[in-house]
Amino acid sequence: MKLRNISIISAGIIMLLMPVKASAFIIPKDLPTIEALIALHKAIKKDEDKALTRVATSYGEQSLIEKGA
Repeated sequence: MKLRNISIISAGIIMLLMPVKASAFIIPKDLPTIEALIALHKAIKKDEDKALTRVATSYGEQSLIEKGA
C-alpha cells in the first residue's frame, strides 16, 4: 500500500514537471498578424449580418407573395 502511494505521488510529480503544450490552435506572436485576423473577423461578421438581413427580407417577401396568391 505504501509503495503504491509513493509510486502515485512520484508519477504525479513527474507529470507536473514535464513541459506540456496543449493548444487547440496556433496563436500568432506578432501584433500585425493578430490585428489582421481581428480585422478579417470583423469584415466577415459584417458580411454575414448583411447576408442574414437579405435572406430574412427575401423570406418575408416570399411569404407575403405566397399568402396573397
